Amino acid sequence: SNLLDKYLLEKWLKNPLLSLNIIFFVDLIAAVAVYFTHGFNSISPMNIMLVVICGALSIMGAVFYFMALNIEEVSRIVPLFNIGPLFILVLATLFLGEVFTPGKSLGIALLIIGSVLITIKKVESKRKFHFGKSMWLMLGCLITSAIAQVLTKYLLRFGDYWSIFGYTRLSGALVLI
Repeated sequence: SNLLDKYLLEKWLKNPLLSLNIIFFVDLIAAVAVYFTHGFNSISPMNIMLVVICGALSIMGAVFYFMALNIEEVSRIVPLFNIGPLFILVLATLFLGEVFTPGKSLGIALLIIGSVLITIKKVESKRKFHFGKSMWLMLGCLITSAIAQVLTKYLLRFGDYWSIFGYTRLSGALVLI
């Protein structure tokens, strides 16, 4: 899918923000499909506000991703997704009280080290390294996406999966409007 995203950006869309039109239609179709096949169970006004924030953060993450993909090779962008579990680990521990085993923590650390090593660009001398603009954009993508995922896990305490999924897709589509 990442290669397809890059191909679409290079050949058809040119502007990374146009990719959001595709996300809008996919989110809207998914929300309508969930509504007609499952329906939306009611959730509290506070949780609806969190769902909207979750949808907005997901869209922000997509914006950062497509901007990074527009300026960098896909082979340097995709490994950065492996840093995402670090942000989820920290947020889930702080806000949801989740505990990760040492083995899982070691696995996350190894993914992060590998991701950073593969995406660092050499500058002039071999001893200096520079994080490119795409690295910072992907960090924005990963942070906003991690917050959205932890929020989704929190919201699942108050509603069933399909309702929360439908609400977040609908809120993502509404944010794009």
